Parts: sequence; structure tokens; C-alpha cells
Amino acid sequence: MNKAEMKKSLISIVVPVYNIENEIELCLNSLANQTYQRLQIVIVDDGSTDATFKKCQKFADIFSDFKLIKIKHQGLVKARKTGIINCDGDYICFVDGDDYVDEKMYEILVDEIECGKYDFVHSCIYQCHKGDCRIASDINEDSIEIHDDNKRKEVIKTFYIYPQKGTFISYGLVSKIFVAEFIKKIYMLLPDDQQYGEDLLCLLLCLINCNSFKLINNAFYYQMIRDNSLSNTSNSKYFIDNLKLCNCFLNMFGVSDYLSDEDIEYFVKRQMIHSIEVASNNNFRAPRHFWKKMSLIKGKKIIIYGFGNVGIDYLQQFHILKSVEIVAIVDSRGKETGFDWVVSQNQITDLVYDYIIIAIENEIIANDIRTELLQIGVDEKKILWESNYSN
Repeated sequence: MNKAEMKKSLISIVVPVYNIENEIELCLNSLANQTYQRLQIVIVDDGSTDATFKKCQKFADIFSDFKLIKIKHQGLVKARKTGIINCDGDYICFVDGDDYVDEKMYEILVDEIECGKYDFVHSCIYQCHKGDCRIASDINEDSIEIHDDNKRKEVIKTFYIYPQKGTFISYGLVSKIFVAEFIKKIYMLLPDDQQYGEDLLCLLLCLINCNSFKLINNAFYYQMIRDNSLSNTSNSKYFIDNLKLCNCFLNMFGVSDYLSDEDIEYFVKRQMIHSIEVASNNNFRAPRHFWKKMSLIKGKKIIIYGFGNVGIDYLQQFHILKSVEIVAIVDSRGKETGFDWVVSQNQITDLVYDYIIIAIENEIIANDIRTELLQIGVDEKKILWESNYSN
């Protein structure tokens, strides 16, 4: 490493590993091949019983910037804390040992965090399953400065409690870069035995304590979704884990200057409803989409365009309120949906209605549908759509 490289900031990357002998080499190779050279890779073996430690040792023997630590098995939080204690860097990042990263990830992230002197920078994640990789959630590019308590409350509501499309920050720490002193203080506040949802708790602690952060709409981290991964546990265990997470959330944030009772209640309900859905193998699904402008359509004849989750939720809402008349539900699949009363788009001209509500979450797709409706002669004033993002 030349003198110019030595003057650059040092990034420490904490990599907890446990019994991942078949995946660890891909991960460590992606770290060894980074374009940013001033790295310290801190691998913490959490008591592996397979060949994971031996494979990590090979990298530590070859690369001087790889540090390998072995501890008895205590779980992810304790492994990360051990890694943090052994970090010497100006910045700290996290990588799970069964994932991998783009070769330019840390070159880009360190440039972003230093340009704005942020406490942390968030980027997006690719989720990969059997070779298919997709960005898990898009985020609007933004720089957030927090100058007072009112702004902090607004930020927590916008990005954490009630996120909309483009403002949902994925909880995972692995797609972020942190100022070392900042994350060292934050992460040590987490209970050692909180093995599920610890990143979710950590992000809220970050939002409560930071002065600024940046969001970038680029993905550099490849999260591998495997059948035996921690995130694919049994349905009953998932439900129990969420109960424990909500209990921990209440213990940590039940009394907070930045969360109202309504915020806390909403968050806990959202987590538990989702866990019930998963535990029931999705035989139960709570509605997440609601039409807001009920006064506009009260007493009117309505066509719902789209019979996915949004359309089903609207249908349930209208049925319960009994304030509109549903003329038809339109879906491109027509009767392929399994319902005889779902019609195709070319049948709209035969129907009598006041409004067509486009029940599609994606605005781009909704605009395409709007264009198609105009082309078949639908009055533009009769076409309705509203943002109804649900995370």
C-alpha cells in the first residue's frame, strides 16, 4: 500500500460467521477484492463446528488486513460486539458471512459519508435466490439533517414508523457505513440475547441519536436467501421471535421523547399482524391498503381495476363501509383469477359507472393503465389512483 493509500480513512468491516463453510469463501473473496484498499476485516467465528474457521484462517494467513477471532457460541449480537471492540477504523461496516459485496462498495460509501460528514450512510440491498437478484426496496436519494427534537420526531415517523414508498430504510446494518465512534456507542446498547430483529432496534437507536445521515439509491450488497437461513425459520418460531422482539422494543422504547403512544402501538401491531400472517401460512392476511378519498366516491358506481392485494383490500373496505356500489372488478387475467365476476379491460365500455379506481401500488404501472383506459375512450376525469404504499 502506497503513502497516498495510507492517508485515506480506515474502514473496519465486522464479519460474524457460524457454520457457513460452503459460503464463507465467496464472502471473503469479495472483501479481499475491494477497490478501496484501506480496510480492516474483522472476522468473528461464533464457535463454528464445521470447517468455517479453517477457511477463514487461510485468508488471515494471506492478507495482513484480515483479523480472525474465535469465541464460544453466543449468537450474532455478541459476535458483532466482539468485532466492534476489535475495530481500529474511522468507519465501521457489517457483512454477514454468507453474503457478498460489490467490489466498489466501500470506495463509494466512504466517499459519500466523508463528503457530507454524516453519522451513517444507507444504501440498498440485492436479495438473491437461486441466481435471481433483485433490489429489495428502492429509496429516494436524500440528505437528512436533524437540528431539533421536532425534526427528529418527523424523521422517525417518516423513515421508520410510517414509511411510504421511497422512504423505507431497510433495517439491515449490512448496507450501511457508520462513523466508528457513533456505532460503537449505539450497538453496545442492544441486549446480547436479542437474536432476532436486532438490526431493527439498532436502526431506531441510530435515528434517535444521529445528527445527520444520507440515503443513496444504489445497491452494492448481495444478500443470499437460502432455505436454511435465519430469515427462513419455521412459522411458529417466527411468531415467537416477533413476540420477543416486540417485548424488547417496548422495554427499550416504551417511554421515549420521540415516540408517541400511537407510534408504539402502531409499530407493535404491524409486527404482530405480519407474524400472524406468516404463522398461518398466509391463510390469514390483514388489509394494508385503504382508499383515502371516500367522500369523493360515496354513493357512486365504482369499477376496481386490479385484483391483486391492493384491489382485494379496496374491495373489503368498500364492502364493510357499504358506501359505494361495485359495478365490476377488472383484471388483465380476467376469469383466470378464478372468479367469474372479474372481467377483462375490453368489457369496460359495456359497463355503467362513475369512476374507475386503479388498484395498483406501482405508479408507473398505474400510469400505463391510465393511458390504456384513455385509448379505449374512458373519460380522464373518471380515472382515479392514489399512492398507497405498504411495507
